[in-house]
Amino acid sequence: GRLKPGDVVRLPAVDARHSAPRGDRLDVDLAGKVVRVYAGGRLVGLFHCSIAAKREKLPTRSASVAVISENPTYKFSPAMWPEVKGIHQTLLIPPGPRNPVGLCWIGLTLRGVGIHGSPAPEMIGKTGSHGCFRLTNWDALRLAKMVHVGVPVTFSRR
Repeated sequence: GRLKPGDVVRLPAVDARHSAPRGDRLDVDLAGKVVRVYAGGRLVGLFHCSIAAKREKLPTRSASVAVISENPTYKFSPAMWPEVKGIHQTLLIPPGPRNPVGLCWIGLTLRGVGIHGSPAPEMIGKTGSHGCFRLTNWDALRLAKMVHVGVPVTFSRR
């Protein structure tokens, strides 16, 4: 239901004051639905993610990070969302926590594919995206501080 005065709200204790280790490689485990960050061969980060609902939308080749954007504007293309009815023009959705790509977009060198935040953290770890890899907003922001443009990204099925 809805919150009312006096309700207790529990939130994750995300502390952005601590620096994150810099990663030099990402691996997206499609079976385990996790993004792993490596630095010099050592695992330095692990983030649970959601993956594409349709197998044919899963990447079949490696990529690299092409762009990192905090507070992105989302370009809604009706052709990419056939289940949305009655909208025939491209829409620009402003930045914010309810933006479809959340608070951070990490675009890959695969057309239309990225790792991004989500306005619905309860859906992380599920199968249901259109081809991107969704993280909680706080994990997407942390991952963005761990990588840079050019970092290689592999996709495994462990």
